Parts: sequence; C-alpha cells; structure tokens
Amino acid sequence: MQMPMLLEIQMKKYEYLCCKESGSFQFDRMFKEPKEKREKSLNRITRNTKIYFAVFYARNQLKCKIIYELNSQDISIKAEQKLDDKGIIVYQSRDYHESDTC
Repeated sequence: MQMPMLLEIQMKKYEYLCCKESGSFQFDRMFKEPKEKREKSLNRITRNTKIYFAVFYARNQLKCKIIYELNSQDISIKAEQKLDDKGIIVYQSRDYHESDTC
C-alpha cells in the first residue's frame, strides 16, 4: 500500500448510530448552549467523513434490516436546526429512504 493512500484511510472518521425498527437515531451529549459546548457538540458530527444509521429488525435485533450512509455535512445542517428548535438531536428511522442506503 502506498503511503499517501494509507494516510487518506487513517484520516477518515465515521460515526455509527443504530436502532430497531420504528426507533430513532440519537446523538447524545449534544449541547445547545453555551457556544463553546455547542461547537464541540457539532464537531462530533463534522469531524466524520460519513455517518451511518443502521436499523435492526424488532423481532431479531441481531439482524440488520438496512444501513443508511449519509454525508456528515448534511447531518450537521439538520443537527444545527434541531438544536435551535428543540435542543435535542433525534432522527426517526422512517425519515430516510432507499436512496440513502449503502
């Protein structure tokens, strides 16, 4: 493996969230205020290359139903809106579609 390619792989970061069917994906320890904590909270999303949401079957929680692959920048925009509105960041699994899957 060439060194530049190895460095590129090492620099990529991912976040994984999961739930069972009809559940929700939640980023915990996210702060609306003060500004410093808010920036640190949002950095937990923007530092990642991709965000993955996995949905498991309710009857067999060891079996994955679907995995959504999302851009961290898209999630960051929604996260800021959710922090402004409610102060919490929750994504319903039904909000995502086949086009988001990997």
